[in-house]
Amino acid sequence: MPDKLEQGLQRPVLFCSFDEQVEGMSLTRVTSGSPKPIQINDICRATSAAPGFFKGVNIRDVKYRDGAIWRNNPALEIYRGINEFSKDIKRPVKLLISLGSGPTKERKFYTHTHPSSKYHKKGSSVDRVLSQKLDDGYWSIEGPSDLSDLEINEWRVDGSGYKTFERIQKSTEMYYQQQAVKEKIELLAEKLVRLRQSRARTKRWERFALGIQYECRASAYCSSNSVKFDDRNSFMDHLMWEHNEPPQDEANWNRIQKLCADSRITTVK
Repeated sequence: MPDKLEQGLQRPVLFCSFDEQVEGMSLTRVTSGSPKPIQINDICRATSAAPGFFKGVNIRDVKYRDGAIWRNNPALEIYRGINEFSKDIKRPVKLLISLGSGPTKERKFYTHTHPSSKYHKKGSSVDRVLSQKLDDGYWSIEGPSDLSDLEINEWRVDGSGYKTFERIQKSTEMYYQQQAVKEKIELLAEKLVRLRQSRARTKRWERFALGIQYECRASAYCSSNSVKFDDRNSFMDHLMWEHNEPPQDEANWNRIQKLCADSRITTVK
């Protein structure tokens, strides 16, 4: 949340790494692009600076604090952003897991039961909306309920903060030892692994997860030497149309793979 008291401005914002304007997102975005890149440690400090307990963090001449009062669970904003970036996909969000947002007063008014199993989920307003949109694709793991009375400045009261840390650690360990919680985590872990395995088989994953693009190295005289191809499929089309390379069948597999390997670049630093 930015804090410009001289302008009377206090509203929640969303830090993100993409610069494109996204329709449907209710929060103002602060991107990490030039001319002043935002360091991840500054974002972590700012989003953890609870008002009244920690000082705000200056980022690009604006002081930011924790905005959890307004957006304790940002899962809905994440869902909206992914949907806007993937309008060509019928259901781009396959599985969305909310960790540790905790129970809210709204939860006594709404419950969501998993349609195909014994698992039972209670929900806040965000949980309710996402459960309606994603059905069994949205899950919430709230965390220990016996820490609701833990004050944010309790670590100061016990001096070193060790007792507070010890209490949180023991409570969390007991929470995750519950059979129902264990079963839910194992189920979600299995779902995530299956999705990851399925996605890893696609060409699009190279660009999305690894930042891989292609610059043609097939010929020093290629007119597209300075052009970056976003995925392997578009680069292979280029090889076929511009360089008369054969399709990637069994006979030409090794040659096409070598051309792809030689032309592969990464945008991740």
